[in-house]
Amino acid sequence: MADTTKFHKDTRIVRYLQKIGFYPPTFVTFLERVQSHVQNNGCHHPLLTVYIDSLAARGDLATDEIEHFMFILFGAIGLLFPERLALDRNSEFYFNRKLRLEQIIAQRLEEFQFTREKYDKMEAFVWHWCRNQTPFRSTGQLIKAWARFIKSNGEFDQFDLQFFGDLSYLIMQGPHCALFAVHEYRSDHRKSIACCSPQKSFHTKVE
Repeated sequence: MADTTKFHKDTRIVRYLQKIGFYPPTFVTFLERVQSHVQNNGCHHPLLTVYIDSLAARGDLATDEIEHFMFILFGAIGLLFPERLALDRNSEFYFNRKLRLEQIIAQRLEEFQFTREKYDKMEAFVWHWCRNQTPFRSTGQLIKAWARFIKSNGEFDQFDLQFFGDLSYLIMQGPHCALFAVHEYRSDHRKSIACCSPQKSFHTKVE
């Protein structure tokens, strides 16, 4: 595993960490624990080691790489509210939560016979749609957007969103919380069957 202990002060990664209040030496220590997890064959996103090795080799990451790296490490919190990760207990909690999510994703990939690349594309679609929709979000609008998406992405079909369970839960909470709900039997895609037609939609309060 690559050595990530050499962070130079005048780098994008250090400036980013300072901006969100994450003390760089503490982040290095955190990455050492991450590397230990990977070495012990823990479930993780396949790009995690790519970013760690790139960070060690170059001493820095591009701005978009940093944001994606934090997303891979911590989930949605790393993308939307990274400043909350400055506290050790928060970074540890959300990293462990992301590891549990990776296990759920791996199980769902096997059930649906999806590749990780296919899942990542679908997840990215859902995140982009959710972040660009103003409350109240509509399952009908999601279905319409998905129909447009699959026209230019032939590897998908109209039923693939069932990966995330109940679509009404998906549009409220996003893909990660939706997958936790599926895993904990709090969400079932069969509840969304009535919403599979673009003509049927309803509004759900976003919490």
